[in-house]
Amino acid sequence: MAKSVVSIEIGAKQVHIAVLKLFRKKQRVRKALIFDTPENIVEDGYIMDSEAFAKVLRQELKKAKIRNRKVAFTLASNKIITREVTVNAISHSKIEKMVSLGTQDYFPMDISEHAVSYFVIGQDKEAKQSRLMLYAVPDDLIQNHYDLAKKMHKKVVSVDCVGNSLYQWMKRSSFEDVSLVIQMNMMNSTITLLNNKIMGIQRTVNYGIDAFVESVLDGGAFENVATEEEALALLQDRPVFAEAVAAEEKVQYQDDLIDAARMITSNVARVIEYYSTKNPGITVQQIYITGVGATIPGVAEFLAEQVQLPVEVYNVTEGVKFKGRARLVEQDGYKLFANFGAVVDPFGLRPFSLILREKLLASVAGIAALCVMVIAAFGFVIWVTHGEIKEEEKIRTQLSRVIAQLEGIEGLEASSVASETALLTAKEADAMTVRESELLSKVIADLEKVLPSRSIAYSLSFNENNLMINFATVTKEESAELLLQLKALPYFGTVQIAGIVETVNTTTHLTEVAFTVNCSLMYPQEAGATETEVQQ
Repeated sequence: MAKSVVSIEIGAKQVHIAVLKLFRKKQRVRKALIFDTPENIVEDGYIMDSEAFAKVLRQELKKAKIRNRKVAFTLASNKIITREVTVNAISHSKIEKMVSLGTQDYFPMDISEHAVSYFVIGQDKEAKQSRLMLYAVPDDLIQNHYDLAKKMHKKVVSVDCVGNSLYQWMKRSSFEDVSLVIQMNMMNSTITLLNNKIMGIQRTVNYGIDAFVESVLDGGAFENVATEEEALALLQDRPVFAEAVAAEEKVQYQDDLIDAARMITSNVARVIEYYSTKNPGITVQQIYITGVGATIPGVAEFLAEQVQLPVEVYNVTEGVKFKGRARLVEQDGYKLFANFGAVVDPFGLRPFSLILREKLLASVAGIAALCVMVIAAFGFVIWVTHGEIKEEEKIRTQLSRVIAQLEGIEGLEASSVASETALLTAKEADAMTVRESELLSKVIADLEKVLPSRSIAYSLSFNENNLMINFATVTKEESAELLLQLKALPYFGTVQIAGIVETVNTTTHLTEVAFTVNCSLMYPQEAGATETEVQQ
């Protein structure tokens, strides 16, 4: 069964929260809440005071009796960059590899500090090409929401982008023709074109219903309207916009209302024209609107007249059942559009710091396991050798008794001498084994002290005379620093470095330098006998 998470969308005007099941295309909402975002707390998607906002969220969740520990965020910000690209690949593994290698080429700016995700919006199997929608999300924006979750005492299970969240929820709807879906929010509008549920284009424009609200407030025609909430309620409860469209002679606020609406409709027309130019013969057949704009009488009719296409209100909550306390927000269910999609197939964005920490922990665990295996092997050798010594001592004791009893018998002395020689050889072997084990322990201990902070030892192999270590670091300068540290250790004779490979990590987009170091070992009596040699 899918696990329940708290799906959170933090907007500049409102916060939308719902407890939903992960990876479900049908939802039963038992708990949900919508409340106004505190002033000056959110700026272009970033939480400016996470400590204060975390306190607000904890209080609101407590009032709504939402106790789930796991949260999923969906992000909206002008800092998120989107691009449509075509790659010569069909399979998921090849697409992922090409995106990783060509990320910087797809964007006209430096995105080294961005996490890049994508989804497929079309494929031409004959040409073996795929069309992708790429999202480049600032790493500090992702980290910003992870920090918020930590201060909320919650665990992040997923971070998505609003564009992907909307698309994933639209895909489970009943669109069968070429449709245009417009999400009209307060401060922006997201326009998504679907061709048989496959995305053709998606654009976010910085025009929303707030322009309608400002027109009502600035027009001065309504004496009892003084706040944005009152202006929006007026637009929703009374056909003010429809009256403005119908009026032959318009006063200033009516002209402003129509101008605000035309800002949205002109962008819709441009998206349709762009898609038709790129896809000759394919025409948009239906427009659906949702969001705050869909609740204002006259908007759908005005849009239909402007673009000459049928317009309907999109029921975002189709197939969704609101239960219990969640029924209180059912009439505003359209505001949970992104929340629903954020749990269907999210990007799962993570900050670079978390990814790097996981890699370091995996490396340390690997080295620790290797060390345990090496120590166990040496312990076994010591145990076997110790047993051989005990056996030799037992033989010597027996022979000594025989010699004492049969003193004077020729040949017994020679056996005793041979036994003594075997015992000495075994003791020498034991001493050499203990010395190698002790030397390896010292080498590992000193490596932990001198290893630079951003260098990782992935593996090591050891025999009587040589030690081979595979390292990874972030720059060649740190490789040189590591080499100098190794040369300073008293256990190594020659130190050779080879096989330097510089790559870019496909997950973090950070540079990695991998290389192998071969060291000849010197025991105490050999120290200083060999000149250190570096070969690159």
